[in-house]
Parts: sequence; C-alpha cells; structure tokens
Amino acid sequence: MRRMIAAGLFGVGACAGGAGAAARGSAGAPLRAPQQAPLSAVAPPGAEELKRDLYAFADDSMRGREAGTPDAFRAAQFIAARLKALGLEPAGDSGFYQHVPLTRTTVTSVSRVDV
Repeated sequence: MRRMIAAGLFGVGACAGGAGAAARGSAGAPLRAPQQAPLSAVAPPGAEELKRDLYAFADDSMRGREAGTPDAFRAAQFIAARLKALGLEPAGDSGFYQHVPLTRTTVTSVSRVDV
C-alpha cells in the first residue's frame, strides 16, 4: 500500500505540466516539501494534500525538469522530501533516487546525418 501511494505521488508529479498557484519560490531557490510527521499506514494523503503537491511540483518556480539539469535534481529532491515526509520507505538504488545512465546528442551546424 505504501509503495502504491509513492508510485501515485510520483506519477502525479511526473505528469505535472501546468503552472500552479501554490508554493511560489524564486527561480533556482530550493522549493521544499512541507514538513510533517509520517502518516500511519491507514492514513493515505487526501485529495487536497495531493493537489497541493501537484501544484507545487508543476509551479513555474520549478523551471522545467529536463533530465540531467540542476532543475531536474531540485525536482527530484522535492519529490524525495515529500515521500519521506509521508513516511514511505525508499525503494530506489540510492534511497528515494534511481540512478539512470544518460547520453546526450547535440546537433550543431557541422553535424551530418547519413541515411
């Protein structure tokens, strides 16, 4: 049950794309999840709490979340702090994080494509 809540919260946060009205922060400044005591296993977060998290994560102050950027790391820190505040157990390879190797291809004016 606790992992399902974590997956649901992460899914809601990962799909967030609009601007929110809550939890405004200055660009580049850490946006912290609310501090609270861990919830019991029978008390999942309510709709208003999830809505607040969604708006905070989707807010313009998060400045997008392109993989491998400082903004993506800041967004991951927000989600990890929120999951910890909910009392969930980490399931990634590094606590609440899952390391994934990334490669980046850049196209320049001298790039060539062979078909």
